[in-house]
Amino acid sequence: MDDIPVALVITYSRNIESADLLDATVEQWEHLGISSADIASWVPEMDGKWPDVNKGDRLIYVFNGEQGTFYYQPKNGDVSLSGHLNDSALAKAFSDIWLSPNTSYPSVRLALIGSKSQ
Repeated sequence: MDDIPVALVITYSRNIESADLLDATVEQWEHLGISSADIASWVPEMDGKWPDVNKGDRLIYVFNGEQGTFYYQPKNGDVSLSGHLNDSALAKAFSDIWLSPNTSYPSVRLALIGSKSQ
C-alpha cells in the first residue's frame, strides 16, 4: 500500500483535546513496536498538527507513500490545512496506526482496506 496514495477520514463522536490525540498516537506507536527513540523524535514534530476536536469534526490524513498531510474540518465547516509530515518514516508510522497488520484496530483496518479477513 505504500505506493498507493491513501486518505483516512476520521469523524469524531466526542470532544477530544489535541494533547489527548497526540497521547493516543504515541500509545498506538508503542503498540506497533516503534522504538522509543523514534517516538521521542516524532512527538515534537506532531505537536500542534491538530486542533482540539469536537463531536462531528473530521480529521483527514492523506499519505502519498513519502509524505503525509493533515486537514481539519469542523462539523458543517470548510476543510483547512492542519499540517504536513515531511519525514517519510513518520508519515508511514502515522498511517500504520490503522493500516498495519499489527494495528490494535484489526476490524477497522479490514474495513479500510476492503477486506473481510486477513
